[in-house]
Amino acid sequence: MPPPGSPNVPPMHMDIDPEIFDGSEQAAYIGQWGFELSSVEVAEIVLYSDRSPRVSKFIFKPQELGEWVDRKSWTRSLEQRQRERNIIGELRLIFTQPSYHENERSEAPRYPLDHPSSRPVMPFGRDTLRHIQRQLQLPLLCSQYPGSHIHSFPILLDGEDVRDGTQMLLTFPGWNNYGVGAVATISHLKDPAITNVMLFQMLKSQQLFLRDYLLSTASLASHPAAIPVLIGNLRFDRIPSVAPGHISNVVDLEANSGLSSVEGFTAESDAPLALRERCDDPMLSIKAVKLNQGVIIDQSNIQGFLVPVAALQKFVDSYLSPSDQAPGASASSRLRSMQNAILKKQLAKLQSGLQASLLSLDEIHKRVELQVAGINNQLASRNNEINLSLAKSSQRIAQETRKDSSAMKSIAVLTMVFLPATYIATLFATPGIAETSPPQRLYWAVSLPVTSLVLLVWFTWTWLEIRRIDRTSLPGVGETGKEAPDVA
Repeated sequence: MPPPGSPNVPPMHMDIDPEIFDGSEQAAYIGQWGFELSSVEVAEIVLYSDRSPRVSKFIFKPQELGEWVDRKSWTRSLEQRQRERNIIGELRLIFTQPSYHENERSEAPRYPLDHPSSRPVMPFGRDTLRHIQRQLQLPLLCSQYPGSHIHSFPILLDGEDVRDGTQMLLTFPGWNNYGVGAVATISHLKDPAITNVMLFQMLKSQQLFLRDYLLSTASLASHPAAIPVLIGNLRFDRIPSVAPGHISNVVDLEANSGLSSVEGFTAESDAPLALRERCDDPMLSIKAVKLNQGVIIDQSNIQGFLVPVAALQKFVDSYLSPSDQAPGASASSRLRSMQNAILKKQLAKLQSGLQASLLSLDEIHKRVELQVAGINNQLASRNNEINLSLAKSSQRIAQETRKDSSAMKSIAVLTMVFLPATYIATLFATPGIAETSPPQRLYWAVSLPVTSLVLLVWFTWTWLEIRRIDRTSLPGVGETGKEAPDVA
């Protein structure tokens, strides 16, 4: 049997049930009460070689959308284009709304997910979604629920099933105050140029902006990268406000920390006065760390935004064929060349703007790192000052204790000097010994050796006790303070 892919063997395809992708998620999200279908907005732009573009907008009820899709199916579109030679480009754009709960869009109180009033409002049922994807040759979308595609990567698919066309699935991430992520699933036939686009997870305000922008740039509509570039520009419009917001926070942090200039230094220390007055405030370091985390998150988000932009640039660079750039090309080829040149400039501008935002955030990140390091150093310096003060206090206490110990030692030595002689004198004064009248020299002959013996015993015991304490309290250190040699 010849291997698959040879001229005599058709390509092998695997039929995969789409429900394995989103069946569990749909069951968990919809719950026992099901969901409600919302009306769907559709925009059409048709480009002619002999007259101005025609822009149309429709709002279909759920049961009507399937009929429109059947009329605009891939096969019928090819037949229509062969009959109407003056059509050189066409865009079909299907807008969808995020799946908000009904009670979240009104002033009614919120209910738990298992309540009938919490039924989600969905753009399509699962069967309708699969029908649209099959008729318009759109890539398989696993789910239409908000948040499902926020962290997915952009995918460019070239498939033989779309008859020399291109399938594209692009994700623009959403974060912080920049709205939810936008997902565009696209199918495109190059000649004649037909582009089908279905947008998911876009807010109503974003849809209005995109629709109005399309009216002024209708000549770009049939290019498969036109809608993704417009989405990128829409989301980039909010990104430049990130750096100024962080800069104002950094300036406030520098003013509060006192590390923004060389002025305000005290005479007795190199630390700025403003910081030394606030270094006991834990909120200063907490604010710096939170600001640093916010900058790092925004850097990561912009870098993630650059991924689909780079994928679009690669696609646009390879979109034109040599025949499109040859002299005497057809009207559709000239249109594609014009569209490609404009979109290249737009993508270059978008990428340079994102890179500039990254550079600004990198500078802010370094400034915040300096603030964090400076605050930590000042806090460590303050802790060292406190520890030094405690050490001085301990030294004074040790000196006083040493004085008390010296006084007690003096008393003990005097006691040991006089106590033996006093004891012997008392002993000589007893009646039994006093009757013998011992000479004075006998008293000194007995008391001096006894006193010397007591002092010798005391000095010996003290020396042995000091050595024992040194050995038990400082293991590995000898009596002279040097490290003792290792014993094998």
